[in-house]
Amino acid sequence: MKVKTLLLLLALLCLVGCKGVKTEEKQNTDIEPIEKVDVREEKDKVVIQAEQGKMEISSDAGQDLDLPEGFPAEKLPVYPKGSIVVSECVNDVYNVGIVTNDNVESIYKYYKKNLNADSITSDMLSGESANLFLQDGEKAGGIMIMPNNLPYDFKYVIFITYGE
Repeated sequence: MKVKTLLLLLALLCLVGCKGVKTEEKQNTDIEPIEKVDVREEKDKVVIQAEQGKMEISSDAGQDLDLPEGFPAEKLPVYPKGSIVVSECVNDVYNVGIVTNDNVESIYKYYKKNLNADSITSDMLSGESANLFLQDGEKAGGIMIMPNNLPYDFKYVIFITYGE
């Protein structure tokens, strides 16, 4: 139950990202209303399907979800010692939530070394959190690494968002 609560909080974080990643050149002001949503529970996950896209939330933090179809893993690799617990693509914006027990510095160094984008526009490692923001042509994205401050059996949450 505690894991489901945390995963639902991650889902809310993803939904905040659903409105699009904004770049200075292009602002997405056309937000489509979601009219029909299908929510169903499948083995070890909850699936939310709408015309604009799909979100999957794992109910078992040790069980990996698949990446959303079309996710650019060659640009934004999945942390190899983590489990994918949120997988979403809505309006061509990708959101992926990963949990891990590795330390923040290892995660940060992995992404700093393995990101394959035009440029990293900002990065920060500070205490127990880190972030990297990137620009890739017309697309932008971010990787946020946050400590798990709730009583669950993993140390960090990695949240990746990428799109126009």
